[in-house]
Amino acid sequence: MIPSSKKWNIIFLAMSLLLFLYACKQDESKATNHKDNGGSTTEAYEKSSVNEDSTYPSTERIEFFMDSTNIGNKGKSKVELILHRVYNDHFVIIKFYVKETIGKTAGRWLLSDMYYYEGSSMDGLTPIIKDFNNDGYNDITYRSRDAARGGNEVQRLFVYNVENDVLISIVNSEDYPNIEYNKKLDCIEGETYTGSVSTQYLRIVRDSLKLIGEIDYTDDDSMIIKYIQNGKVVEYTAKGDDDLKRRLKEFRPQKTYTAAELKMLED
Repeated sequence: MIPSSKKWNIIFLAMSLLLFLYACKQDESKATNHKDNGGSTTEAYEKSSVNEDSTYPSTERIEFFMDSTNIGNKGKSKVELILHRVYNDHFVIIKFYVKETIGKTAGRWLLSDMYYYEGSSMDGLTPIIKDFNNDGYNDITYRSRDAARGGNEVQRLFVYNVENDVLISIVNSEDYPNIEYNKKLDCIEGETYTGSVSTQYLRIVRDSLKLIGEIDYTDDDSMIIKYIQNGKVVEYTAKGDDDLKRRLKEFRPQKTYTAAELKMLED
């Protein structure tokens, strides 16, 4: 016989799951009927404070984002991000559509990929659409959770794959805060703020980010630099020089940007 407390826990979890699935189904219907003006749309819904009143909704849609002109194959790809609350838990649903071009369904959006994740940032989804792998097609990130330190913005990255016309979730993108595309090194760059600053250089390999180099800035204004060469980790220490230590051309000694090059990048 199942103990009474465990029995009620099972019932509660089952009810929560049913409510979440029902909310997803409702939102899929709304998203399908959502007017598409060929652009980006963000809808934020009023957030209710948690209370024990019986009128408090057990599930609600908090935020909705849609883009059909910038993501992936422009004009033929569409992405939707939906932020839900189910009781005190938050879930993000990511839907990726492709536009049918032939047959009786030409012009209709067909659902290609859908992802579910628990949690989100208190600042909302804040999606960013840009090219993260230099293939000419835009990808998307959203702020997935709040980091321990305010300067560390944790994002979940989705990369568009033109060959298969799908949106790929990069499984370890949350491990590297503040990710940006580094045009000079043709890689993704992350920056982590703790007691000091650490910069990670990464490449996309299938559905993951692979670390190819890292710089740790120490308190005595020097850099501990690591990079991969012939399958091995090479590590050395170099003297930091104010702003020149912010970026490296290569993961080798004496290959930092000049002041003029750094200024051009900032401009």
